[in-house]
Amino acid sequence: MNYFLFHYSNKFPELILEGITEQCKTNTSNLTLVYHNLHNQDISEEDKILLNQRYEGYRLTSFADIEAEKWENAEKVILLSINGRNKHCYEVLYDILGQVAFADKVWTWITDDEVFRLYRAYGLSTQKFKIAVGEKSFPEWVFDEVVNYTNFYEPWGRTVEGITGKKKNFDNQIPIVPLKKDIEEKKTKPTTVNKRTNNDITRILVHTKGGSLGVFEILLYIALFIVKSTSFHSRAKISIYIWPLLGRYNLIFKIAYRIAFQICRILNTIFRGNVFIIEEYYRAPKEYTRHILSFDFLVAQKRGGGSTIRTFIKSGGNVFFHQNSFNSKVYSYNIYKHLQVFTNLGQMLKSLDSFDESTSKIVLDEIIKLEARSIKHYRKLFFE
Repeated sequence: MNYFLFHYSNKFPELILEGITEQCKTNTSNLTLVYHNLHNQDISEEDKILLNQRYEGYRLTSFADIEAEKWENAEKVILLSINGRNKHCYEVLYDILGQVAFADKVWTWITDDEVFRLYRAYGLSTQKFKIAVGEKSFPEWVFDEVVNYTNFYEPWGRTVEGITGKKKNFDNQIPIVPLKKDIEEKKTKPTTVNKRTNNDITRILVHTKGGSLGVFEILLYIALFIVKSTSFHSRAKISIYIWPLLGRYNLIFKIAYRIAFQICRILNTIFRGNVFIIEEYYRAPKEYTRHILSFDFLVAQKRGGGSTIRTFIKSGGNVFFHQNSFNSKVYSYNIYKHLQVFTNLGQMLKSLDSFDESTSKIVLDEIIKLEARSIKHYRKLFFE
């Protein structure tokens, strides 16, 4: 029997299971879904009803209701993430299974955020990390003991190995978050060349979400786009969409941000440029996805937004990657090595004229192949 553990309020497991079962005929009898709450507290009857409705057709139980013998006889135990909400689950499993069986049976569906937080704390300092493990610090001791992970080896597995000083088993599969088919259908987009010939506006979105740019980076983006826009005066109109500052910035920064937008509009008029800076805003999930797919180009942030980037490419969009960023490594190592990368913003804007759209087609084909392979892998991981 395999066990899939997750916090009762997390809806991501539903997407994972939906993605596997919709595309592969699957016998669910060898999988038990196990929900948990913080510190193993019970959940309300209303929440139990909602869980049973959400996972109808699956065997569903509470972490607190499973006896030690079942964990000992488990083939695989899959946990979603390493965080404070499932800390007690790792502790209980380690106490019951012991070091060897824990390393053999436990799989963690890890996110790049979790790996990056570990990297930010320790760099590649194995010695400093080992001190934290010796003190039984969380999540350090879990990263040290867990061997099996689901995500790409490059760059995430290599990073974890560099920090822990231990060999890890990353399955090297794409972390799938399937979207509804009506959202993810392919769309035929006019090529950038056609848009410029027709004097239409080329739309560029900077990053998939807010918070990935600081205020000074935003101001730099705006200034460089305006200054570098002179080569487009007679040939193209370009709209650059930039996310607003998040709430963590104080009032002074927010005022400076607003003033910068106004200055850019004035500069654009003075330079007679055809580059327009537009403030993006947040939307409901389904509307957000449709809106993202309406852009011609996406400037990927240095890390994160993987599912949105992948969906954007599958819709026919073109993506620029920061050279040597985590996202460029994910795609160049695992999907296609000849990506459209840039080292500075001026270079990126200038390269719009010569963007090789055949690269996007190759990346799209490779993503589809990788997703098909990953679905089969996850079917085996969860249900066999």
